[in-house]
Amino acid sequence: MGLVRFSGRITLDGEDVSKDVKRIHSKIGYMPQQSAYHENLTVFQMCSLMGAIKKASADEIKSALKEGGLWDWRGHRMSSLSSGMRQRVGIALALLHDPPLLIFDEPTNNIDIRSQIEFQSTLKKLSAARKSVLISTHLSGFEDFADNAVILESAKIVAQGRPGELLERIGEQDTVYVRVKSENQELVTRTLASLGVVPASTREEWIGLSLPKHMKAEVIHSLVDAGCSIEDLAIERTELESGYVKLLSK
Repeated sequence: MGLVRFSGRITLDGEDVSKDVKRIHSKIGYMPQQSAYHENLTVFQMCSLMGAIKKASADEIKSALKEGGLWDWRGHRMSSLSSGMRQRVGIALALLHDPPLLIFDEPTNNIDIRSQIEFQSTLKKLSAARKSVLISTHLSGFEDFADNAVILESAKIVAQGRPGELLERIGEQDTVYVRVKSENQELVTRTLASLGVVPASTREEWIGLSLPKHMKAEVIHSLVDAGCSIEDLAIERTELESGYVKLLSK
């Protein structure tokens, strides 16, 4: 971004980012963790202002608003928007000049679950459009979307790879809780034993199972096929941040 000095060399499309800043900026769309907007402007006015700075056309501004689901909100003042809607504006502004690289700083911080799910959907669309997306975050939730994760500690890389591979490397497993009737528990235990699975916990009608991600569906199918009546099911997924300390220690 050219915002801080650094040692070493960074290239984007083979170009040194410190030599032709304007040209590099034309290839980057940036959304900071906390965006500063002109609160008295409408969404359309805000996007038009930034569009003028980025030399975006009227069609590009309209397209960004529609792609971001903001067209019907274009007349609303920025001061009236929720955190999720403000995030949408930030994404629209980052996409205004159709850059190949997008940099998002803590994009899911301080937004509700619905907005987080919408952002994940946006990531899929950006990926389908062959955009490169760099996300800086202390949270996870991107295991199903990220091609590569880099774990940093004190400015040093301590682990790198696909999120799923990193979790497998440290032996992390999901916890599946299955609720069955008392009369079915013996059948459940026998079926699990045939799969080489030992219950991690049992409390009243709930049985807890620690399973690798790839075994969850297989175990549930086996229980159903064996005639076990499953009354309820809960899955506690292991996410990257929960294994962070293990990654550091290894």
